[in-house]
Amino acid sequence: MYAKARKVRNTEPLKGLLKDRYKILSRIGKGLSGEVYKGKDILSDRFVAIKVSELSSNSKESEYEFYKKVQHKNIVSYLNNFIENNKRYLVL
Repeated sequence: MYAKARKVRNTEPLKGLLKDRYKILSRIGKGLSGEVYKGKDILSDRFVAIKVSELSSNSKESEYEFYKKVQHKNIVSYLNNFIENNKRYLVL
C-alpha cells in the first residue's frame, strides 16, 4: 500500500530577517512537510539551516524535541525553534 500524498501549498520563498537574527539566504529544498532554507545567524555569524512548516501541517512536535535532546557528530545540532506568522521554524 502507498501512503496518500498530502497537498502542499505553492508558497513564495522566504526573504528577509526572522526574529531579528536569522537572515534568509536561499531556499535549499521543498518537500511534503515544508521547506528548508540556508540562512545566517547574524549574532553568531554562522550559517544555519531553517526548516519551515505550516502550523496546520502534520509536522510533529516530537521532531523538535528529538533535535533538542540528541547530540551526535553525524546529526545536525539544534539551535532554536519558534512560531511566527502561522509557521513553525526549526533552526539547525
